[in-house]
Amino acid sequence: NGFDGTILSDGTEFHGVVIQGDLDYKMPQNQEIKLMDPGSSFSSTSKAIHTVSNTKSDVIVYIRTNGNIYIQQK
Repeated sequence: NGFDGTILSDGTEFHGVVIQGDLDYKMPQNQEIKLMDPGSSFSSTSKAIHTVSNTKSDVIVYIRTNGNIYIQQK
């Protein structure tokens, strides 16, 4: 159950918005875990790896990018 892994993007624009559920997002700068609830967002303006996890409930995340995305489970 749940997901623990990464969302990789090779685009120059990436936006993710939590639509449903709670998502744990690991901040790339300091590895701090932020709890993201519905309406929370994360983004990048270059190739990036977003580390996310959830073990409690279903999560829906809206993603918009101008490149490819790759979702990898640990």
